[in-house]
Amino acid sequence: MSAKPRYLVHPAIVDAIRKRRSITLTLSVIMIVLYFAFMFTFGFNKPLLSTMITPELSIALISAPILIISSVILSLIYVLWANRVFDVTLRDNR
Repeated sequence: MSAKPRYLVHPAIVDAIRKRRSITLTLSVIMIVLYFAFMFTFGFNKPLLSTMITPELSIALISAPILIISSVILSLIYVLWANRVFDVTLRDNR
């Protein structure tokens, strides 16, 4: 019978790993929902995306950059959390 590695036994590390899984799943689901909402709108409701807000600006020209910026923001949220919480927890409990 082999012993578990020490890092898998410490409760703070196990809790941090669970939180990381929860955060990554949440951020991934948010990005997938945003992406597929845009793609389904693009595929099934092109007149909505071609609606002009101003004479030279359509909804598609706004929603596509918002989708790209949201992926950067979600990545930034994860990186900041991982550096400020997850890595500190691992470092403190070694």
